[in-house]
Amino acid sequence: MLQMAVLNKDEAPEVPRYEFRVFGDAAAKSAERFGTQGNKTDFECRTDVYILFKDRLDFGLKLRADELDLKLLMNRHGDFELWQPVRRITMPLTGRDIAEGFLPTEMAEMPLNPDRIHDHNALLEVLGPLENVRIFRVAKERHRFAFDDHLGEVTVSRILGNGTHVTCAVEGADPTRLKDLRQELGLKDCENTSYPSFLTALEPTGGSDCTLDGDQP
Repeated sequence: MLQMAVLNKDEAPEVPRYEFRVFGDAAAKSAERFGTQGNKTDFECRTDVYILFKDRLDFGLKLRADELDLKLLMNRHGDFELWQPVRRITMPLTGRDIAEGFLPTEMAEMPLNPDRIHDHNALLEVLGPLENVRIFRVAKERHRFAFDDHLGEVTVSRILGNGTHVTCAVEGADPTRLKDLRQELGLKDCENTSYPSFLTALEPTGGSDCTLDGDQP
């Protein structure tokens, strides 16, 4: 039976942070301010496969390499959303472990063989055809910035079958400071849009097309 510890044993628990995220023209226009007002800390290229559930935009489940990663929207403070890292476990996993540890309770009857060992591709093959599941493969080029004890990012997201989109975000523990930072970066009048909210408005890609193997555009 899967032990529901937070993250893998060799990793420090992540701290929940309030987040404010913007996509589109506003993000592209604000990107330069991140570089001039923040201190760039790192750059990474990675691919995430989001597994999203209809009417559950509070449920952030994704695959990154061989890890299944779950975050939940726990609270809101004005325009800011508090996302809690719940667990991140390396696959393969049994269908029972996946259903009990990573799926919404109302999805417990998904057709996962409880005793079958699933790698990431097997999981996508099972969930992809389901009407209430949306799967998106997102290749990211992410620039990270520090603003004292708060963080920012500017990311170019290439979404399989749905084009390229620029997104920027600020995050941290203090929503009052984030409100000021949002204004400084020219995002005051923008709407907060999480990845789950943005992606579910797009046309989903079938699970079998979202394999993490290879370098799809």
